[in-house]
Amino acid sequence: MSIIRFGLPNPIAAFTAAVTVLGATTISAIPAQAFAPVTIGFNCVTSGSSAIATQACDAGENQFKARIEEVAGNPGQVLFRFMNTIRSNGSSIAASIIGVFFEDTGVQSLGSIAQLNAGNQGIVDFRQSSSNLPGAPGFTTDFAARSDPNAPGLTVNGINLGEELGIIMNINSGFTDPINAVITDLQLGGLRLGLRATGFGGANLEYSASFVNSAVPEPMTMLGTGAAIGLGAFMKRRQALKKKGAVG
Repeated sequence: MSIIRFGLPNPIAAFTAAVTVLGATTISAIPAQAFAPVTIGFNCVTSGSSAIATQACDAGENQFKARIEEVAGNPGQVLFRFMNTIRSNGSSIAASIIGVFFEDTGVQSLGSIAQLNAGNQGIVDFRQSSSNLPGAPGFTTDFAARSDPNAPGLTVNGINLGEELGIIMNINSGFTDPINAVITDLQLGGLRLGLRATGFGGANLEYSASFVNSAVPEPMTMLGTGAAIGLGAFMKRRQALKKKGAVG
């Protein structure tokens, strides 16, 4: 039997077993799922009901994005691009993202930081850090990078409006398709991304807030499609063999 391979090592073992029960002797390998760059947003996790808190949460949830994409020529790496976008309706709020955080407690697809400041846009400069994401209970930081960690307001080297930070991550061995593994890890919730931003509102632009990535489309669509393709191919083959009298 040929092995059906996806980005995660064992996400469809149950399907393989189920087909075996049906009496399959050969299954055509299903190609790994191809992923275009995936962009996700963030949810505010900072508590507070003040006008500044509300403004900060609204700004971050509408402006902060992360895009995950393959690294050309480096199949064992994935690029995370963190962006402070300018809102199309002209209501952008000045703020600086000063920290990015990775939690990978699931299948642990991330191995290490390969390169910081990869293809940055604007005056952005981050350094690896051991700090945790403030104000986010239950968020366990495995990798982090920060800019101007002690600055209370808008910062020169943070991710300001219209700017981007690129971080290339090495993917752990054992994953046949790194971008697939990372996206599925995000979809399953084992991998989470966090942001710390400052420079919101107030006389001194001192208010800070934390954010964690919002939901990614459920992985069952991907796995279900792959399983359907595999099972469909098997059933067609079985019917063809029946017509020839090869299967009872």
